[in-house]
Amino acid sequence: MKILLTGPPRSGKTTLLARFLETVPDKQGFVTEEILDNGKRTGFRLISSIGQTATLASIYSDSPVRVFRYGVELHELDHFIDSLPPIEPDNLLYLDEIGRMELYSEKFKKLVLKYLAADNPFIGTITSIYNDDFVREIKSRPDISVTEVTESNRETLLDQMPTYFK
Repeated sequence: MKILLTGPPRSGKTTLLARFLETVPDKQGFVTEEILDNGKRTGFRLISSIGQTATLASIYSDSPVRVFRYGVELHELDHFIDSLPPIEPDNLLYLDEIGRMELYSEKFKKLVLKYLAADNPFIGTITSIYNDDFVREIKSRPDISVTEVTESNRETLLDQMPTYFK
C-alpha cells in the first residue's frame, strides 16, 4: 500500500503522520518539523528515522531560493538525503513533505521516486496548494491512494491507518 496524505498547511498532515509512525517499529524516512522562536515559526527542520537533522528552510537564510519568507537550504537538504540509509526490505517508508521547498532539489525528487518504486509500503504527505508536473505525476500514479486530511477526519484516519499496512 502507498498512501499520500494531502491538505492545506496546518491541516494536521504531519501530526497525523508522526502519530501513526509512533506505532510502527520498522520504518525509515523523515519528517519535517517547524522551528519556533518565541512561539513564531522561523523555519523547518528535517528529522530522519535514525535521528539525523538538517535545516530545510529559515527566515534567517540568505539562500537565493525562496518560498515566501523562507530561504531554502538546498545544500543541507541534498546532504541530508545523501546521508539516509539504504532501503531495508519490509520497512515502512515515509516522507514528510512532498512540497514546494523540497521540490527545488533534484535529489529529493529522485528519493521520492525511489521510495515509490520500492516494494515497501509507503506513506507520505504532499502539498495541496502547490502544483507542478512532478506533483501532478505523483498524485496521479495508479499505485497511490491520495487521502485528504481535515480537522474532522484526522482521528478516524489515524484509527484506520494500521489496517492499510497489514
